[in-house]
Amino acid sequence: MIALVQENQQLFILSIVLLLLIVLLWLLPYAILHYAQQPFTRAMRYWIKFKQNVRQNKHFHQFGEVEKVRPNKLLNIKME
Repeated sequence: MIALVQENQQLFILSIVLLLLIVLLWLLPYAILHYAQQPFTRAMRYWIKFKQNVRQNKHFHQFGEVEKVRPNKLLNIKME
């Protein structure tokens, strides 16, 4: 067995690397689902709140464009 490994050392290393890659790709989806679930749900919650705030904000149109408002109206400054 040792003679076979010594004769085909590059092939042996390549097969070990491929085996490790297969194991990594097999475990990766489980790790992503486990560790990314909380940040993903948090991001979705923030996105929903952002959309609700945009709909309620008087300075946004229905399609999300910012209304052109004079600066004194935004700052509630009365010009005399």
